Amino acid sequence: MLNWSERNCRNEKPVFTQPDLNFYPMSESRQFPQAPAKLLKKIFQQTQGKLSKHLKATKIRKRIRGTAIVDTPQGVLLVSTNGDRFSLPGGGAEKQEKGEAAAIRELKEETGLKAISAQYLFSHVGKIRKRSSGGLARNHHEVFLIQAKGKPQPKEEIKAIAFCQFSEIPIENRVNISDSAKHIINKYWALKESGLLQALNRNQQL
Repeated sequence: MLNWSERNCRNEKPVFTQPDLNFYPMSESRQFPQAPAKLLKKIFQQTQGKLSKHLKATKIRKRIRGTAIVDTPQGVLLVSTNGDRFSLPGGGAEKQEKGEAAAIRELKEETGLKAISAQYLFSHVGKIRKRSSGGLARNHHEVFLIQAKGKPQPKEEIKAIAFCQFSEIPIENRVNISDSAKHIINKYWALKESGLLQALNRNQQL
């Protein structure tokens, strides 16, 4: 009696099926499938384009912001573009503009105050946020303590001004303040309370 392998191999030839050539795009000679070079190129270009858009959308733009701390008897000056949420005066540096110049310029544009002196304090990196024009951005604050003359008034896009008192540490919700402004003000007040601010003043005057 033949076992299975002997029965299937004896006097039997392997069976090959003819592929359905109509399924494949053929060359004019109808001998070999046509290499889909154009299709591959198109797919590559589309993929590359989508990847480029994705990378552009996820790329975080570094925005240098000159940020002003104006410490008055009423408290630290705050500004708001909508009358609800407040931040520190300042704005993005223009091309070839330093952070200090941006802080002084924006302070005057937003409040009418004219800077007398500006002292660099520290830097602060804000949270990632969506840009109105698309994509992502993150503010890199260059913070300056600015002495200024004049009476602050809402100018241009600024709708309201307010003041944050030192006695309000930790900052309460009496005024709706942006996260970056809270961090910067708390850091400034910590410097002021510790006496390091006075030491910093002396070092910069030398």
